[in-house]
Amino acid sequence: DAGNAAIDAGALDAGLECLRRATAEAHACGDLSLKANALFAMGSALVHSGRRAVQDEGGAALHETIAICERTGDTSLAAAALRELAWPEVLSGRYGRAEIILKRARELSQGDEQEEAAVLSVLGMCLTDVARYGESIDHLRHSLELSRSAADDKRTAFTLAFLGRAHILRRELDLAMPMLKESLELVEGTAWIGFRALPE
Repeated sequence: DAGNAAIDAGALDAGLECLRRATAEAHACGDLSLKANALFAMGSALVHSGRRAVQDEGGAALHETIAICERTGDTSLAAAALRELAWPEVLSGRYGRAEIILKRARELSQGDEQEEAAVLSVLGMCLTDVARYGESIDHLRHSLELSRSAADDKRTAFTLAFLGRAHILRRELDLAMPMLKESLELVEGTAWIGFRALPE
């Protein structure tokens, strides 16, 4: 929790150091569920770090998370790990591969509103990048509905930002502006400093 909080506040190096320690401690205590969650947090942070040098380490942690989830039956966490594995694929322009990973993640996320919202938001972002705007907006709207239902302000802010972006790309500024303003309000309300630049 401390590592995730540090990363959300923009202190990446301190957050990563904390998550690496948490992963080592979880491994030492032998609790598979705790280990999977610690690996997921670290892998997710590394994948989102923007540092290519550590993305492979992040991917390895996420693959290990999935392997543990297959033993424990934690389909929601497996879906989350797949979603995070898709993230660098989207950023690198490997959209076909990202879409395959995200469709598998969506299958595993069924029954977990919060995780399905997360998967759909990344899928919507992916499809926006390849100008499949109708599909992307449909996925993002569904994500928005689920994230609001789950009272997940961060996911709501993320989804609103990418919905706004999709509408900007379609030159629908009247639709985009309220979404981006609401996204920014939620970012401020949750102190998600690392994400603030996108809706701005």
